[in-house]
Formats: sequence, C-alpha cells, structure tokens
Amino acid sequence: MKEITEVNIWLNGTVKIGKILQVQGTSVTLGSNASFYYQILTETKEGIASGNLSLSGSQYAAWGADDNYVYTIIAEDLNLTIVGDWVEPS
Repeated sequence: MKEITEVNIWLNGTVKIGKILQVQGTSVTLGSNASFYYQILTETKEGIASGNLSLSGSQYAAWGADDNYVYTIIAEDLNLTIVGDWVEPS
C-alpha cells in the first residue's frame, strides 16, 4: 500500500478523504499484459473508490519485477501523487 496526497472523494452524499492506494494483481498473461484491481482507502482503510486497470505493450514490458512501477502507472492514470509507503498510525 502507498500513501497518497489527500484526495476528496464524494461517496453517498458525503466527502471522504482518500489517503491510501492499494493495488493487487488480478490476472497476468506472461509476455503480454496484466490486470490490476485498485482501491483508494481512507486512513481507517474504508474503501471509497475502486476500479480495474491493465498494463500492456510498452507499459507491460517496462514493468519487469518492480511492483512500485505498477503503483506509479496507476497513480498517474488516476491523477494521484504517491508520497511514500503506507505506515500505520501509532
């Protein structure tokens, strides 16, 4: 999970503040493409936005073994700014 610059998201009549980007792979076709499910979460890990994105072509080829790359591509697609790894508040 990655910490992101706070983003306001309208959900069920209220504004929620997203602070976390969570991404997990859903399918990979080796040498071709990969699909990912993402969620934007509040600080208490309430899911307030979600969707699916795919990597193919040059984006897939650039992925390699660096999963931070996937976070970067998804954050760019969603116009989010990653500020670091998510660290649980104490």
